[in-house]
Amino acid sequence: MIFSLSVSVIFLRMFHLRFLILFHWHRFDRQSNQRLYAVFLNRKDLCMQHK
Repeated sequence: MIFSLSVSVIFLRMFHLRFLILFHWHRFDRQSNQRLYAVFLNRKDLCMQHK
């Protein structure tokens, strides 16, 4: 019961994040999109380096 509840919460958060990203993606201009994406890629690289 607790396990399934936590899994559903994680999925809800992932969906919420995806919705926010998609929502903001349309509001930003293309230049800021590319800047955000570069920051996201850099963070992903940093996370992989730490492992």
